[in-house]
Amino acid sequence: MPRILQRIIAATPELAPPPRMPKGFVAIVPAVDDPAEDALPLGTSFLEDVACIIEYRSTDGDISRRRISIKSVERARTGTLLGCYCYERRAARTFRADRVKCVISDDGEIIEWADFFREVLSEQVDNACQEPVSFLRFQLRSQVALLVAAARCDREYHPTEHDAIVDYVLERYEIDALGGGQCTEDDVASVQRFIGLMAPTQQTVRSHCRSLRSLSDAQRQIFARALRSVITADGVIAPDETTFLMELHNELQLFAK
Repeated sequence: MPRILQRIIAATPELAPPPRMPKGFVAIVPAVDDPAEDALPLGTSFLEDVACIIEYRSTDGDISRRRISIKSVERARTGTLLGCYCYERRAARTFRADRVKCVISDDGEIIEWADFFREVLSEQVDNACQEPVSFLRFQLRSQVALLVAAARCDREYHPTEHDAIVDYVLERYEIDALGGGQCTEDDVASVQRFIGLMAPTQQTVRSHCRSLRSLSDAQRQIFARALRSVITADGVIAPDETTFLMELHNELQLFAK
């Protein structure tokens, strides 16, 4: 595997970092968790680990507020189940989607669960008219995850790095989406919010590295340019980043079949 990708993998955490609890909010967990939250073997994965804060109502009516990383979605007879890692319990937990009251962003915004689920977690895709977030999830899965991992390599995630990743998604959407992608302000806001929730781990980044070989020459060029933009976006080029960029320039064909 090329050194560029090895560097990204090495700097990516094995466990997604917990989302930041906004000012004025604290975690709330019951003395004993609902037995229904015991981890189940769930297997319908979507884009990446999605790190967020939820307020949840148990079967007994107890309200908890937890930082979680959503890893999978499973549609069972009892309803939609979320396979998660709970940072408050430091363990895997399963939550029923219909018992989530709301999602809290890192700046304290309360997001209705129905809106969050539809925008971020829904797996329904209209292939005749893909919205940007659906296009991101199903067509740009590997590339965007690697760009986010590269942005987080230094344990910082600068707004300019985030903007560079959003620009990559919008560029690819305009070029490759069916019928030609046209984005509204709401579309851009949805893409920004979704990318901000992504929390790649070493395991997922390794699999995404392998999938890059399916890119066309033109797509490979766009991705390499985006990766360069992410590395230089914060305006500070460390020695390791200079080496990284030299490798990127010299090994541009590394993603070729």
